[in-house]
Amino acid sequence: MDRKEMHLPHLCAWCGARQPATERTLSFRSARKSPGRVKLSVPICAVCDTYRTQAMEIHSTMMKKFVLPTLLVGLALGYALVALDSRAYDLLETLVMAFCLFGPIAWGILYLLLFAVFELIFYKSILRRRIGDPPSGYEHVREASHKPCAYYYYSRTWRFYNEAFHARFAEANPEWAWQPDRGK
Repeated sequence: MDRKEMHLPHLCAWCGARQPATERTLSFRSARKSPGRVKLSVPICAVCDTYRTQAMEIHSTMMKKFVLPTLLVGLALGYALVALDSRAYDLLETLVMAFCLFGPIAWGILYLLLFAVFELIFYKSILRRRIGDPPSGYEHVREASHKPCAYYYYSRTWRFYNEAFHARFAEANPEWAWQPDRGK
């Protein structure tokens, strides 16, 4: 079967309300829980692009400030686990075990717990305080506010989370578009 070329509507894929100013190449998973990636250039308006760029900068800055303290605490916890062991280790063994085994494990657990708290509780309020609310139509309930709600690739069909953009995409590309009657 010969597949036709995909046509994207001339509308912002993230908000579905404004005319696009640029195209952004995004990478998507080729299927759920798959390491394979597919790239697609989607049209983005200047307002959404600016908001996402600022949000990603804030997120990156916050993560840099977040990682170093948790790394130090994780390594300290790793050292404490080895030091509290009743067996006698020399200094070199203690340091190797603390920094190579128990430290990274403790850091990973601590990082995951604190990262979940940061993402779920603090990040959205920090983002709103620094750059304001997302552009109208940008945010989707399934997405964190710093991620664009623009896409879903599954079983060789595309589903855009923005309803207006997806409706126009489905009109222009019926064989590429996800349809509710085809299943998820």
